[in-house]
Amino acid sequence: MVPPPPCRCRPPRVVRVGPHALRREREGLAQMSDSGELEAIIERAMADNPDAVEKIREGNGKAIGDNFLEQGDHARIMGMNLFEPPNVAGWPGGLDWINSGTLLARAEFAKELASADSGGNRLKLSNITGLPLGQSAADPGDVIDAILAQLGLDQGPIAITPSSAQRTALINYATTDSPTLDLSNDSTDDANTKVRGLVSLALEAAEHNTF
Repeated sequence: MVPPPPCRCRPPRVVRVGPHALRREREGLAQMSDSGELEAIIERAMADNPDAVEKIREGNGKAIGDNFLEQGDHARIMGMNLFEPPNVAGWPGGLDWINSGTLLARAEFAKELASADSGGNRLKLSNITGLPLGQSAADPGDVIDAILAQLGLDQGPIAITPSSAQRTALINYATTDSPTLDLSNDSTDDANTKVRGLVSLALEAAEHNTF
C-alpha cells in the first residue's frame, strides 16, 4: 500500500487577541470590513439624530453678520484655507498673517462678528462678563473694561492700558453722542451700535492682531 503524500497544508493560524483589541471591540472601535453592517450602523445613527442630519443636508452654513459669508470663507479670505495648509508644517504664525489684503479682511471679519445679533454665531452681549447691562446710564469706561477683559486685552504685553492712545480712542467713540450709554437692555441703540462697535474696534486693534 502506497502511503499518502505528506500534507503541505498550512497549519491553522492562531489569532491571539490581546487586551487592547478586546477593549477596542468592546468600545466599538474595532476595524469593520462588512459594508452591510457598517451601512446598518450609519442608518441607525441617522435615525437617532434627525436634527443633525437635517443640518448637514442643509449645508450647516455658519453665516456671520449681514453678508452671510460662512466661517470657512472668512478664514480663506484672511489667508487660511481650511484643511489645505501650505505644507506639512501647517500655517505660519506671527506677522506672516499680516499684509495689506489680510489686514483689511481681518477688520471686515471683526465688524461682521461684532454685528452678528442672530443665528448660531451671534454675539450675545450678556456673555461679556462685567458688561453693565440693565443700566440706563452706564459708564463707558466700565463697558470698555469689560470688553477688553473679555478679549484678553487687559493684561500682559498686549494690554490696552488706561493711559494708552487706543483706550482714549475707544472712550471718544463711546461718548460721541452722550457721556453715558443706555444699556437698560441688550437691544437699545447704544447696545447695538456703541457696544458692538467697541467690540469691533477692540478686535481690530494692533495688539489683538499681532501678538
